[in-house]
Amino acid sequence: MKDFVNTYKEDANEAKRNYYLQKLKFDVKETKGKKDLHKMLFRYLEGLQWVLFYYYRGAQHWRWYYPYHYAPMISDLGTTIVRDFLDGNTIITSFKTDTNCSENPKPYTPF
Repeated sequence: MKDFVNTYKEDANEAKRNYYLQKLKFDVKETKGKKDLHKMLFRYLEGLQWVLFYYYRGAQHWRWYYPYHYAPMISDLGTTIVRDFLDGNTIITSFKTDTNCSENPKPYTPF
């Protein structure tokens, strides 16, 4: 962890690049890596919205999940979240589910 902090102090962009390369196997300096990061950031924001909906309105869809093992660097969310990820909307109204998931929004039950 000390190495990451020291690298971040010296060059934040290089520290972020190393994080994404090591943890998620994509290079944010390449076009494909930038697209992968953008998709990851969208799914992360979607997850934050899902949690808020869960606590304030109940689960909107029980089959939604965050498809990554790691979170993005919070500084990558930037200041243009609404414009870049939500197309001007202030909330996410529908959650994307994996193609293998049922469209039934109810939770799994043992019976």
